[in-house]
Amino acid sequence: NELVHPDDREVGIGNWMEMLDSPGPARPVRLRHLHQDGSWVWIEVTNNNRLADPEHHDVLAEMVDISEEMGALEALHARDQLLRQLTETVPVGLFHADLGGHLLFSNSRLGELIGGGLSLEALAGVDRRRHILDTAGEADHGAGVVDERTQAEGAVAGPVRAEGDAYL
Repeated sequence: NELVHPDDREVGIGNWMEMLDSPGPARPVRLRHLHQDGSWVWIEVTNNNRLADPEHHDVLAEMVDISEEMGALEALHARDQLLRQLTETVPVGLFHADLGGHLLFSNSRLGELIGGGLSLEALAGVDRRRHILDTAGEADHGAGVVDERTQAEGAVAGPVRAEGDAYL
């Protein structure tokens, strides 16, 4: 038990107990394991319950080092958090929508500029990009800008400024 990181013990034990209740391959579990050098290594463990198999009577464990993948995921999460913090501090309304009009992201300032708390749920089933551009234009708050580059990439992005200027 000391070989599994304290934060991962509960999920590790739960996975082990689930595996013991059913023969065959178990669901993989991701957890941190203590390396012989004292550092924590991310591994994905799949335990195969072969206890009922008369040829084996054992549990076959497959462990794969996923430290690089988990490090990349943690870095991506940190970058996403930083980007979200930055978009919430700018004085313009920002949005990102795909060409189908599905709103992928908007900051809170956009909702303030076009009136009412804009949310992904509130705009379900409508062409969100068109709604944002139309509402912002009608309210004389400006509009998002679409250019060939963003269209070619399959998405539309644009800030909406209270003064009526729009930028990409």
